[in-house]
Amino acid sequence: QTQDCIPSRINEICYNTRLSQTNDSACGGYYRKSLTLFMGQPNVGKSLIMCSEAAYAATLGYNVLYITLELAEEYVWSRIASNILNKPQYEIRDCDVNTIKSNLTSSYNEKSNGLGSLVVKWLKPESTPMDIENVIDEEEQSRNEIIDLVVVDYIGKMKPNRGSVQNGGLYENGVATTDQLRSIFVERNKAGMSAVQFNRGGVNKKDAGMENTGGSMGYAEASDLMITIAADTMLKT
Repeated sequence: QTQDCIPSRINEICYNTRLSQTNDSACGGYYRKSLTLFMGQPNVGKSLIMCSEAAYAATLGYNVLYITLELAEEYVWSRIASNILNKPQYEIRDCDVNTIKSNLTSSYNEKSNGLGSLVVKWLKPESTPMDIENVIDEEEQSRNEIIDLVVVDYIGKMKPNRGSVQNGGLYENGVATTDQLRSIFVERNKAGMSAVQFNRGGVNKKDAGMENTGGSMGYAEASDLMITIAADTMLKT
């Protein structure tokens, strides 16, 4: 493991290398004290990718907190477990959370590297960065563990901290929310990950850019890295 970077499954697949064996400068993953945003149209797979990356980090021994403002906790657990156990999601989807956790634990008890701590929490839409920070505090104190990677699914459903923006529009709210969320990761030395939607102009566009950020350009301007997910309409079945 590297100290400054949480390795990425995407990067390992693309470059066919074990990132956990590289040095920090060549890690190619999610750096601490930063916020990475995945951007794409609805149903393109943003949450699937974040669940996959969360699962991958846990298999390498990192402690992961996945906060969902959209999907139910059970659904997120089934997606993460599908990646870790290498099973189709339909075989896991009907299991309750305790059964899923038990299967994950037993699967890794026999392995020397162990499985990092995995926590999934649902928060209501329009939660604030302060709400996210409170969850981080509660989980670290109750488990006596330091969280390495925080996934927020997703920032487009958040609002800035109460009273921090007066009569702000979409742009101001987006900048404030992103700055405040990123500040938590910087101050607490954590890697942060979230997602935003395309605007109408980015739908079905393979070369979409920052100008296609939905809701507020402030998300793109205040984050450290944006990764665009595009679906080629010619490959759709």
